[in-house]
Parts: sequence; structure tokens; C-alpha cells
Amino acid sequence: MLIYALSRDTNKLEHIDSVPNGLKCNCFCSGCNDALVAKNNCSSSRSNHFSHYSKDENRNCLMTQLHLAAQHHFLNAEYITLPEVSFLYKDEFLTNKAINLKVLSAQLETKMDRYYADVTIETEIGTIAIEVCVTHKNEHDKTAYYQQNKIASIEYDLSSYLSKDIDEAIKDLNEYAVESTWLYEWCRDELIQNHNVFLAKEKVRIHQKRQRSAKLSMTKLMFHKRITLPDLTQYFKHKIGGTQYSENVSVFTQKEIQLTEVFEVASTQKYSLLKGNLNKHIIWIAFLLERNQIPDDIAKLSGSVIIQTPSINENEQATWSWLKYPRLARRIEHTKKQFINRCKLKKQLKRNVSWFLLNTDNLYKKDYQTWSNWMKKNKLSSQVYPKLSYVLRYKKEYSCLWMFNSWHILTLSYLTEIIDSKPQNSIISYRDIFDDLAQRIDLHEDFLILEQNLADFVIKDDDKSLIIRENIIEEALLPFRELMQILCLHDGCKRINPLMSSLSLGN
Repeated sequence: MLIYALSRDTNKLEHIDSVPNGLKCNCFCSGCNDALVAKNNCSSSRSNHFSHYSKDENRNCLMTQLHLAAQHHFLNAEYITLPEVSFLYKDEFLTNKAINLKVLSAQLETKMDRYYADVTIETEIGTIAIEVCVTHKNEHDKTAYYQQNKIASIEYDLSSYLSKDIDEAIKDLNEYAVESTWLYEWCRDELIQNHNVFLAKEKVRIHQKRQRSAKLSMTKLMFHKRITLPDLTQYFKHKIGGTQYSENVSVFTQKEIQLTEVFEVASTQKYSLLKGNLNKHIIWIAFLLERNQIPDDIAKLSGSVIIQTPSINENEQATWSWLKYPRLARRIEHTKKQFINRCKLKKQLKRNVSWFLLNTDNLYKKDYQTWSNWMKKNKLSSQVYPKLSYVLRYKKEYSCLWMFNSWHILTLSYLTEIIDSKPQNSIISYRDIFDDLAQRIDLHEDFLILEQNLADFVIKDDDKSLIIRENIIEEALLPFRELMQILCLHDGCKRINPLMSSLSLGN
């Protein structure tokens, strides 16, 4: 239903109740340009409205009607409620509450450069441009124009009212319940300016606080002549074949030392510097007052240099780190060689595991008879060639058992016998289980060497079960854990039911 139209005489927006009846209204539909007939003497059962003279009302007419209704609202409003302002600036949300303003004047289709604002209103805080969205958001170029020229502007989104009665849209416009978006906030510049003033004051306050803290630390250090040298970690990479290895390795562990002499060398707005002597060795100690910035004077120092860097959060402590460490060069080189050696050992470990998995058939031929005899001895099978029970077929591969260098079925069977020999519901150490198993089956000749060199450096979970004894046993017990025959804990396991019974062919 159309209740707004444009006058052919003035091209101004007219309401149905403000024009003569019939064709005398001299109005047209801006959606299809058809003449409109004013029907403003309707009975109480039907609202006054415009109807088309020669064309049918279509969706474009209704879209235009919705747009005109919004323009009419702002054109005739005595007051306007500007929505809340909130935007991100320098990692902070700057906000301003919604405000209600008296409208001093309003203008339709105001020309601004090569653009037209749907409505402009004059208020005590200046001009506000109003854009109405029915089917399309405001053009990017026009929005950019508002922002570049710092023109306060709002877009009201009426797209959800296309399928609703026009009266509902008018009601929500009057109550400022229509969704709106600031294209350029009326108070943006003021909020930014105030925030920048605040940041400048905060910068001065924090800098002064850092100066006081650094001065206090320097005074204590010069009095006691003791300094804690920080940890030093190096990131190494090494490629063998097509495999890339990388590791963060500790080169130097935090250590407190007693200096023979320490005194202040310089104090600027960016840093304070102490010079410490340890016999004939010089250690420069720099207290930085700014983050992420190494002053040139500090960067040019020769010899050992440690720096204190302010924390991001002023409630946290500053951190110490090495800037230069020439006396640790040999240690770094040695540590790197150790890392490369570990890479080679890791490659060797992978080869051993691969060999184990690829030789499953050969290990089967070597150990099947031994396993068959074990099954008969424990009365788990009377067959000449016993088959595998479900639990032994649970996993196809057991890479975690490579170090026993035997058919994994035989290793698992021995494992069940060892655990069943322990008291039920008592915690059994994984390491004890491994050692008992190693008494029955000789370990691969490479295992002890690899364990000694790699166990302390294995980080990835998928590598732990290949080299760390506790993880090896825990991984091997997975089928029994799934059957709720055993409970795996952090340091060991607890047997709930006999494990060997699950190997019987009756299971």
C-alpha cells in the first residue's frame, strides 16, 4: 500500500493525507513513473492510500515506497536519536552513548560533490547525512567520500521490512528501532583526539615508572654486585634427504654470578647502562625503557650484553635476555653438532622402525613356532597351528615394539604373562614391565644408543612411543585398555582382569 508519493509540480515528497483526492493530487510513483490516484476519503475499514492509474503495483514500487517513507520520517522529524558510537582504534574500542538531538532543519536529496545524500539534517552538533538501505547497501565510493571528508553519516537498513506492512516500518522508524550503521561517526575525531591525549599521558607515566624501576634495580645490582644471566635457547634446522628436522635447544641455563665490579655508564631517555667486570671479562647490562627497540648505542656494544625489556603488561615483570654472547659461541657450535647428530639418530630410528614393519612376515616365520609352544604351555590353545584371537588382531602394526626385534604377537603374549604375574589391582610400573620384557627378548642393538641420545629430546607424542620405555608399554597395552582389562595411569597400569585369557581362541 502506497501512502507516499512525489509531486510532479515540485518533485517534493507528499503524504496521502496532504494532497487533493483523485488525479488532482498530481503525484506519480517514483518506482515506475505511473500517475497515482489519491484515495484519501476511504472508509474507516480501509486506510487512505495512493493507487496506480494505468499500471500494476510491483515490487519496485514497494521498495521505492519504503525508501520514501524513511526519507519522509527524517525530513519531518523534530528530534533524532543518534545511535551509540563504537569503533576500534589502536586496539581499543572507543565508545559514545546514544544521544537525542533537536532537528533544526532537514533537506531531501542533498548534493555533496558528485553524490546525493538521501536526507541531511542540521543539528546543534552539525550536519548529519542519512542514507536509507532497502535492497542495496550504500555505495562504497560514497561511503569512502563521507569518511575522507569526515562527514557524520548513518545508514538505516530497511531490507527486512520489504515483506512487512509499511506501518510497521514507520512505527520502528519513529521509535528508532531500525538497524543502523555509522558510515562516519559524528564524534569520531573527538574520541580519537581524547584517546591520543590519554595515550600520550600514559606513555609518560609508564616511562617514568620504568625509569624508577630501572634505577632501583641498578642500585641493588651495584650494591650486591650479583646478576642472574638469563637462559639462552637456539633454534636449529637440519635436513637429511627429504626430511626437515628442527628443534629449540637450550644452550645456556639461567645462572647467578658474582661480579667483581659494576658501575653506571650511561642513562638516557631510552636506556640505562651498567658495565660489569667478572675478573677480566666485561658484561654490559642494559635496562631498556621502550619495547621492541634496541638503541644504536646498545646494539654497537662489543662483548657480552644482556638486556632487560619492559613487559607488555605493566603488572608483569620485565624480562631478561641475551643480546650478544660471544663467549657462548663455542658452546652454540657444540650444541648444534649435537643437534645434527640427534637428527641422524632420529633418521636411524625411523629406518629401524621401517625395517621392523617391513619384516613382519620374516619375524612371523622366525617366532611363530615359539609362540605356538607358548600358547600350548599356557593352555590357551591345543591347535597345532593356533590362530590369532581378536585382541591380537586389534592392531595390524605395532611400531612401538620395534626394539624387541621379534614378531609383535610373541612380544605381546609375553607382555600379558608378565602383567598377569603381578597382583591384581596393584599399580605396575611401565618401566618395570619393559625391563621384565627385555629379560625375555633381547633388545635391538641400536635401542640403548638411541634411547640414551634421544629420549630427553623427544617432544612429539608419536615419537615418544618409539623410544621412551613408559610410552612404549602404554602404547602396546592399547587393545587391553579398550577391552577394559587394564587401567592405564600416568606412571603405570592396574590390571582389572587377567590379560592372558583374552588370547585364548575361545575369546
